[in-house]
Amino acid sequence: MEGESLARALLRFQSGVVAVFDALSAVRYWASEEFRVTGTQGELLIEKGLNGRLLLFNQAHPEAN
Repeated sequence: MEGESLARALLRFQSGVVAVFDALSAVRYWASEEFRVTGTQGELLIEKGLNGRLLLFNQAHPEAN
């Protein structure tokens, strides 16, 4: 694969909540981001690598939790 690849999906949960799922593969080896799920009340960020983390950003945790 050359260059960047992007996948984007809208997710609708049984509760009616809608979120956006982004997956990006790019030629940026310094980037730690693997997946991002964005909703109206917050965002989940999944970092790649052996020491990757799942981070929650929302109004209660603007600096991630």
